[in-house]
Amino acid sequence: MRLAPLFLFIPTMKKTLIKLHAFCALVCFIPLLLICVSGSIVVFKPELDALLLPNTSVLPQLSVNSENTRLPYSQLITQINANYPSSSIGTWEVFDDHKTADIVYLIDPEQNWEKVYFDPYSGKSLSSPVPLTHDFTDWLVEFHYSLLLNQTGVVVGLVISIVMLILSITGLVIYRKFWRNLFSLKKNRRKHARLSELHKKVGVLSTPVLFILALTGGYWNLSILLHELEHELEHDIVHSSEQQHHVQYQPPSPPDIDELLRQVKKNMPDFVLTYLVFAYEQDKNVGLYGKVSSANPLFSNYSSGASFDASSHQLIAHWDIRDATLLTQLDDSTRPLHFGNFASITSRIIWALIGLTPLFFAFSGIYLWWSKKRKRHK
Repeated sequence: MRLAPLFLFIPTMKKTLIKLHAFCALVCFIPLLLICVSGSIVVFKPELDALLLPNTSVLPQLSVNSENTRLPYSQLITQINANYPSSSIGTWEVFDDHKTADIVYLIDPEQNWEKVYFDPYSGKSLSSPVPLTHDFTDWLVEFHYSLLLNQTGVVVGLVISIVMLILSITGLVIYRKFWRNLFSLKKNRRKHARLSELHKKVGVLSTPVLFILALTGGYWNLSILLHELEHELEHDIVHSSEQQHHVQYQPPSPPDIDELLRQVKKNMPDFVLTYLVFAYEQDKNVGLYGKVSSANPLFSNYSSGASFDASSHQLIAHWDIRDATLLTQLDDSTRPLHFGNFASITSRIIWALIGLTPLFFAFSGIYLWWSKKRKRHK
């Protein structure tokens, strides 16, 4: 008798969840589709860059030879400074695979960020400096996480991530007995019933990946918001101090990156450099980020590294993801989990296809809702 009220409550709760599920899907219909479709395309960014920018993002044939070695960073930095004397180097994306060009991010005198493709084997620039969203894939990445609405778009992306989490959870609760007829589809049913059954089963099968995408995407957007708020506060403090003392920040002379890299490899012999951060802002250290050998496929290409003092170039700290805490490793794994690049092209194809399933859910869900409403009206 004590359980009777609970059994009476379950049908009501299920109806409430169905309404919540439909409401979230209808309200966020357009932004959800835009984010999911753009994300499925962004998964193949390296291939698209090679296709759309064959003479800039891809190294010339002379540099593809595996016997060629990268020039010393001191020589490369000197060449970049000579090519763009009015700009300073902010960060540097490193690709030592004999096929992909490095990307050097520059800061012009007006503090605008630009990017230039660079051949590290010959020391030649492969493009002119362009804005960060000049290329189609970079524009698409910006569109994916902010809808080109700047900080407002990041907030919208966070809301969409929360909605996707709600849709995933409510869908599983509503269709919690999915295993009974998961791989069967009755042919003698009406079109509406077959489509409803297909909607549920595709949803159940894709929910784990969609849940991961929503969770990691929401985490990133929240991190970006907190970082931007912190950066704005620090910028206001520094700007106020500079106005009082009439001092403009001048980046220090770049360090000997090859020497810093040798210091990092003393602690991590298998360290592979993938990203450089220069002291382009006040109180900012020089950072070397990269990857290390590991059986864990969820470690990102920027999981380990070291930081050095901007002026003295002394080692401040180094970190090895293999020795990090579980929380740090989970934080680092959000990148491979979101882009699906932890198992080469196979996982990326799966991620891209499942990322497109909301397109099917949207149109099938709207059709089911409309046909049900029409039936009730009749």
